[in-house]
Amino acid sequence: MKRETLSNIGVGIWSIVSLLGLVWELAIIQALLGYWAALVAFFLFPATLALVPWYMMFAYGNFQLLAFVYGGFLMGGLLISASGPADEKI
Repeated sequence: MKRETLSNIGVGIWSIVSLLGLVWELAIIQALLGYWAALVAFFLFPATLALVPWYMMFAYGNFQLLAFVYGGFLMGGLLISASGPADEKI
């Protein structure tokens, strides 16, 4: 498999997981705290993606969101790193 293809698959996985995880997390925040909190969380999306899965695990004992978001980041990152350095001449 070409290196560019492997990297593109990794970026695709990372992007899809980020988008779906953010939507899932915003739905949780909106249900718990309301519309305005979800709007603020949308604009602070890096912190939202990082912290809400941990909150759900510790507060509710639900690790599905943590496994989805961090597992997807890990899988995408491994595929990107397995494709090799970006500046290498082929």
